Amino acid sequence: MDRSLITQTRIGKAIRNKKPIGKKSAVVLDGVTLPLAGGSDAVAAGAGPLRALEPDSPASRRVKKGSHFLKVTQCFAFAILIVCGLAVLPSFGQPPPKGAPTKSRDQQPTHAQTVPKDFKTHIFVHDEQGQARAEQLIELYEVLANEPTIENVRKYVSDDYIQHSTMIPNGPQPLAMLFSQSVAKYPIKIDIHKIAVVGDFGMAHVNFRNLDNDSPEDLGTAAVDMYYWGKDGKIVEHWDTLQMVPTLSANANTPFLKLTPGDE
Repeated sequence: MDRSLITQTRIGKAIRNKKPIGKKSAVVLDGVTLPLAGGSDAVAAGAGPLRALEPDSPASRRVKKGSHFLKVTQCFAFAILIVCGLAVLPSFGQPPPKGAPTKSRDQQPTHAQTVPKDFKTHIFVHDEQGQARAEQLIELYEVLANEPTIENVRKYVSDDYIQHSTMIPNGPQPLAMLFSQSVAKYPIKIDIHKIAVVGDFGMAHVNFRNLDNDSPEDLGTAAVDMYYWGKDGKIVEHWDTLQMVPTLSANANTPFLKLTPGDE
């Protein structure tokens, strides 16, 4: 029988049975060094010639160094994983550090809301006409909070009054009727915090308190009313945006106060 075939058979059986092959410690298969339990001087079946390595040969020592390096690398990687795990473990399950929230869902309301009772109305105008119209708005709010008759409301609001608020029809009559019903039942108060007038446009930042209740703790409804004056000097168009004042806020500034100094 051919010697190479006998040797191939011995190597195949040794690999399957995990038995040492001869006295060599490694073999080179097609230029690739392979460590073996006992080495071989044979030829693997169908794999090309095998060259046996002596236990103390340079190639054998390189194989051992490579195996040692691989073990050291694995131990080093495992140590890094342990260190990273120990670093993360103390913060596991802990709340995130406090700081300015970056997402709207993280802005939790934590400050008790207050409504200023002692304040100054800030008026922003550029000319006498703007000042006169700002005073006209102040008088209109006083009428709505105290004597909202149709006759009084018509002094400031045109009969062609266009209403953009979704709660009230056009004209001065529905506006007068709405506030007349509230004044008859509740101690309504309208706090005027800011007024700005530029040309035929005006804006008022106000708080409607006790529109539908008599609680002294009522925080009110914050509103920004926007107006447009017609040629007859009366308000001919109105827009608004409303917000119920909540009991808690994400800041302690209140919805109404002007905190930046200047333009007093």
